Amino acid sequence: MRVHVTAYGDLCRYLPEAERESGAQVDLRDGATPIQLLDALRLPYHATWLIGVNDTVVGLDHALSEGDQIELMLPVSEGSGDYLTLREQLFAGETVNTLYEKIQNDTEEHHA
Repeated sequence: MRVHVTAYGDLCRYLPEAERESGAQVDLRDGATPIQLLDALRLPYHATWLIGVNDTVVGLDHALSEGDQIELMLPVSEGSGDYLTLREQLFAGETVNTLYEKIQNDTEEHHA
């Protein structure tokens, strides 16, 4: 199966150079999970803060499907020492856009 991967920030370096701006098409076996995707990209698990699939944050055990749109994101703020499993518990099922809005609101309140 083939999925489309967009990586943000420093994570772009794990995509093929010619596909860093537009995102990469990655071939995986049917039923692969984000773990197999990260392995295919040779991207360390701890380097990815959130994984979005079709605009929904998912855990590492989520089954991927043909044509999924995947986003790999870095931590947005400093000082967080959370483990990936904790991040999954906190954000699983949230939409990527909702998380961006929450982070933006928290940042604006912090700087006000």
